[in-house]
Amino acid sequence: MTYRRNHKWVGRIAAATLSLLMGTFAPACGDDDDGGAGTGGTAGTGGTGGAAGTGGTAGTGGTAGTGGTGGTGGTGGANGATFDLSFSGTSFQGAHGGQTMYFALWNDADQSAAEDTWQATIDANPLTVSRPDALVEGESYTLYYFADVDGDGTCDGPAVAMDHAWSEPIPNVSADVAIDATHNVNFDGDCSKH
Repeated sequence: MTYRRNHKWVGRIAAATLSLLMGTFAPACGDDDDGGAGTGGTAGTGGTGGAAGTGGTAGTGGTAGTGGTGGTGGTGGANGATFDLSFSGTSFQGAHGGQTMYFALWNDADQSAAEDTWQATIDANPLTVSRPDALVEGESYTLYYFADVDGDGTCDGPAVAMDHAWSEPIPNVSADVAIDATHNVNFDGDCSKH
């Protein structure tokens, strides 16, 4: 009888639990009506999702992109037309025959270095030399030249007793330039330009 009574209570507890889960309360046994229907239980919360799965091996980042090709430099400004320079020196042979005449062409806008240098032996009258395409349109120049009286290859003047040095301005070039010089003692050259 004790077993049966305990069994009855176990059955009732199980039925009550099931009823709560189902939302209604019904008698556990047909012949035992202990009261009206019970109220439903509170709604259960959803289950917790499973733990995030571990991915396969971690993806590696893509290889680094190569930098883009550098832009092309802008087109340089167009050079002006070029012109020839010629020099004709009269009466230099009488005073300096057999000596060397040194020339230095300087752009007046750039005094850092000579644009061109050259030399010639004074062995004819007139002494003639030419430099093709030496001048650029629109530029201004000065031609410095000296007769190497002492023959040491450097300008040591200007003075009558030393090397004789001269200069000729060439302003705003727009065509071929021909310099006609006659030997004189007006030594207006600049030895520092050689």
